[in-house]
Amino acid sequence: PSARKIADSNNPNVIVSAADCRLIIFDNVNDATRLWIKGHNFSLKHLFRDEKLAEEFNGGSIAIFRLAPVDYHRFHSPVDGEIGTQMKKITGTYYTVNPIAIKENLDVLTRNQRTVI
Repeated sequence: PSARKIADSNNPNVIVSAADCRLIIFDNVNDATRLWIKGHNFSLKHLFRDEKLAEEFNGGSIAIFRLAPVDYHRFHSPVDGEIGTQMKKITGTYYTVNPIAIKENLDVLTRNQRTVI
């Protein structure tokens, strides 16, 4: 419990990152899909590998947590919340730590291994 300090556990307007990472948050996922990540747009359909799930979250908010090899790789819940029980593990490769990713133009958001919570 003392490994990660919580800024203000009694304030529901304060968020603590769920991971050591590079974090970007968008109010609307459609804004995020217009971003170019290593030269590629991404879509929710390809990110989730699930068309129904993509439709469910269309227009919603999105937080993208990009972890590097040195980052702490664990899931943590909000102070007064909980991590969902329906996680979807999506297989892939860790291209961002692979020299191939530097040499090639890969869509890392949709081809890397990841978990959808």
